[in-house]
Amino acid sequence: LEYTLIRFGQTAKSAADALDPLAEITDLINSGTEDNLNAAFGALMNVARDEAADVALRGRASMMIAQMYDPETYDAARSPFAGANARAAIRFYMEARDHGADGAETALARLGE
Repeated sequence: LEYTLIRFGQTAKSAADALDPLAEITDLINSGTEDNLNAAFGALMNVARDEAADVALRGRASMMIAQMYDPETYDAARSPFAGANARAAIRFYMEARDHGADGAETALARLGE
């Protein structure tokens, strides 16, 4: 498995056999730049939807996406979205829960699901 990310206009690869394939995505999010946030979101979607990826990894990716949308955790500096969206957060928390991600059930309860 291989995921391609864009960092400051350059292409960077993160192989799934790395200790934590989401570490590079987290670095993109931490940069806070619009291009990197968009690239991070795209990469998270790829991981979350990759049926060949480890289930726990998919769950963590879905949690990260949900947190980008969640009204409680939304941060414009760490999300590619213009604002929070509880319905989208719920959808991704449900995916995270289905993949056994820690904290997904609690987040869903908090959001009324």
